[in-house]
Amino acid sequence: MAETSQAPPPELSETFKRRLHYVNEWMAQGLLTTEKFFENWNEATSSINGTYDHGDDFLRRFESIAIEDETGTKYLDETSFLSFLRQHNVFPRAFQEVEPILLRSACYFIDYPFSTQHPATFTIKELERACWWLEPRYQHLGVEPCGGGSRDFTKTDKRRLLFQSLSTERNGARLPLDPDEWRREARRRTLDISAWKMSHRNQSDHFCCDEWGDELYHDLLDVVMALQPERPLPVMGEPRDCFRPFVARMHNGAPKLREFTISPDRLRVVVRFCLYHVFGLARKDHPVHAVDLEGATDCPHLFRGLQDVILLFWLDPSPIDEDSLEIMRTPSRLFTSPVILQISTVLSPYAMEWFTTLLWTWYRDTAPSPLAVSELVASIQDQEDYALILISGRDIKNQDLCTFGLFMPLPAKDNHRIQPKIEDELYPPCFFLELSPAQGIYPGTLESPAWTMNGEDMSIGDPNNGVALVLKDGLSRATFTQVIDGDEEPIYEPIRWRGNRHTDFDIEAIEIVYSDWVEPSDDEDGSENASSDAASSNGSDRDQPEFSPTNSQHE
Repeated sequence: MAETSQAPPPELSETFKRRLHYVNEWMAQGLLTTEKFFENWNEATSSINGTYDHGDDFLRRFESIAIEDETGTKYLDETSFLSFLRQHNVFPRAFQEVEPILLRSACYFIDYPFSTQHPATFTIKELERACWWLEPRYQHLGVEPCGGGSRDFTKTDKRRLLFQSLSTERNGARLPLDPDEWRREARRRTLDISAWKMSHRNQSDHFCCDEWGDELYHDLLDVVMALQPERPLPVMGEPRDCFRPFVARMHNGAPKLREFTISPDRLRVVVRFCLYHVFGLARKDHPVHAVDLEGATDCPHLFRGLQDVILLFWLDPSPIDEDSLEIMRTPSRLFTSPVILQISTVLSPYAMEWFTTLLWTWYRDTAPSPLAVSELVASIQDQEDYALILISGRDIKNQDLCTFGLFMPLPAKDNHRIQPKIEDELYPPCFFLELSPAQGIYPGTLESPAWTMNGEDMSIGDPNNGVALVLKDGLSRATFTQVIDGDEEPIYEPIRWRGNRHTDFDIEAIEIVYSDWVEPSDDEDGSENASSDAASSNGSDRDQPEFSPTNSQHE
């Protein structure tokens, strides 16, 4: 693709031009300097102790390893930071080469977006700013925007920021630039939606890449707008667009996102550390660019390991431990510890503790005769809460293991129309998943049926659009397909970079697990009776897991 020049930014409207005098006055008064912005940021986030319950632990962990200089300022350097991580056994000996890489990632966010350098030391407020960028639940910077036109930071933005922190900019490798294509893809990534949905969407939405600049420019614009000097009420502040010319001058000469790359060696180290099953990105010996991250994100929660390490000062590590792996009350062939751990990268480990009971099973070796698909359907169509199906077998051609699954938070409703995410609930909406031979998560499209019947066959998804799994021949055989350029919106979104796929396999086992957790009654006696009944009904006196959305460290 040939390099093309970028058009100059468009003119602001006359309305915004008339309001620029406030920005110009602030500039003349020295209120729009990097130092002032950081000062405003620190003041705005000073309420974190009372708001998010992390402040005491954050301060305690920092001061336990901080170094104090002659002025009394406490700070961390590379030695103290890595010492803290080693105390928490973050790095097994085989992964010590990742230490400087993750330190670099943490340092990147200390001065971002005003600088893309990596300071050698940092204070507690600087580390706190870095954590604000990384904490996966926060869509803002801990600052209530006082102007108009603010933008939430999506999961895609979080992934992009982590990519930037691990990258090297301006090392001679860059992507060829087609401005229109770049902006179109940036819009799609910002919305975190499929290419099909993007092609049917109103293009007037607010995005983080336009004629003024790319994603890095808009990150700076968002921060400058949010940290502008306060004005007396009732005026709430200047809107985002008023700061565009100022930010364009401030950002002039900064690297562009297309100039950021990760070397294959560094990427391999990070991916090995994250311990995920399939990445599929470093197939060629070439630098990795931001747009390549589309493929990386098909491995769900790939960056959880990075976030956990950098956020150790703020949050406790993810609770994947022996208790999370020993959840099944009855023996299971498919829900083994490795599989549960793999699924825990998608669902919260806390949430996995709810799936304690096998609802329905079918095994070829113990039930060799064909079984009507209707028996499988009958076991899930009336289930009210949380069903997780695993279907496993062997590829007819090469005997490779094939394992697929379907998660339905509301089976009785999802089978007709996939329901939206319940507010304050950890579970995502219905999705299809692949555990082997590759790993993939295929989100369901709201209002589409989670599965349908076609004669004697059960179809999870649409075989002509997106991803689908068809169970047929009396549950003895299945066909998995991925069609990336179908004519209609898919029920389950495909992983485009993997291309069209078709796999026939013989089914060997099917298992469905569900939650038999009983919500306590408001009446104390009723609560005790309910707990007792639940324990006796499944033949186990094991306590039900304490579960609350506020307990989880991840979305």
